[in-house]
Order: sequence, then structure tokens, then C-alpha cells
Amino acid sequence: MAAALLGPAVVAAVGLYVDGGVVAFRALEVRFEAGPVVFKECEPLGTSWWAGGGLAVPLWRYEAEATPYLEAVTAAGYGALREPVEHCLYRNYELSFAVAALREYAAFGVEVDGWRPYVGFGGGLAVVPWEAYHTEEKIVVDSRTEVKPVLSLPFGFEYRLADRLLLAAGVEYLTIMGKVKLTYEIEGVKTMLPDPFIFSARLRWDF
Repeated sequence: MAAALLGPAVVAAVGLYVDGGVVAFRALEVRFEAGPVVFKECEPLGTSWWAGGGLAVPLWRYEAEATPYLEAVTAAGYGALREPVEHCLYRNYELSFAVAALREYAAFGVEVDGWRPYVGFGGGLAVVPWEAYHTEEKIVVDSRTEVKPVLSLPFGFEYRLADRLLLAAGVEYLTIMGKVKLTYEIEGVKTMLPDPFIFSARLRWDF
């Protein structure tokens, strides 16, 4: 009975893909802690480009009119916030961020007539190089590269253009877990690492 419900495991092709699009960062939260008093400011951030690629390894699928499938996806990408951001708490300081993320997630989808909507969940590591500028002196006053764990929630759809060629569009939300503390002249100030939304198009080749 269980075997009839699960159906046979079918070997599918490994997918290699490249993707590109836009990354939009959530508001940057800056905290100034003076004893029990905490001042908080949220500064809106802009958007920038995103480029990446990955590998999708099939784990399971059930051949039917609507074919469910499960894949393990390894994805890597990079995006940078080109415009510095100024904060009232910093006065004459600006910040600049970039994000390089390596993720591993499970993607579950259903294929119907070439359309493949999917949703996934996973995690990985984010490398976040950042710099703090002093706008009056025109110098970099603090610079560091943070390595933090990241949670990934991707969703979207793929469309099979040919037997081995697929075009996809999707959104991925990354939660970067951690904060940074500036060490130059700004005691008690902490900055939460901004979470990125990735909007991308993807070209995939199955082999």
C-alpha cells in the first residue's frame, strides 16, 4: 500500500544553472546602547545587482500527470550595495555593504506540462564585507569581513523550454544571523546585518 502511494523512484538529470537579477536589502537597523537606554534607527537601503549559479541534484520524483519531485540545491551568489548609507546615530559616518552567500537547500516542486513551481528551505554561510566612512575626513575608519550563518527561503517556478533546457524566475529571502560592532570612536553602537531579498532569473541545463 505504501509503495503504491509513494510510487517508484525515478532517476532524473542533474541541473547546472546560472542566475542573475536584483537584490533588495531590508532596512539597516542601528542601535546605540547607553546603559539601560537603547536608541534605535532604521535606515532604508537601496537595491543592487545579483549574480550567481548552482547545482540541483535530484533526490526523488514520482512520474505522473502531475509529477512531484525533490531536489538538493547548492547555490552561490554575490551582491553589493554600492551607495553608502548615512545614519543620524553616526552623524558623520557612512556604511557600505556587500553579501556573498553559499546556501544548501531542499526544493520541493510539482511539474505539470513543463511548468515546475517550487518552494524550498535551507541554510548556509554569508560573507559580508563592510566599511565605515567618516564623511568629513574622507577616510575609512573601520573595515571588516563578517562570516555569519544564513537561513534561506526560496520559491518560484521553472519552465521546460526543451528536454534539457529550463528557464526560471524566483525570489529568495535570506536571513543573516548576527550583528557588527564598530570599534572606532563609536562605543555602544551595534549594526544588525541587513537581510537581502533576491529577485532573479535563471537558465538551467540538465545533463
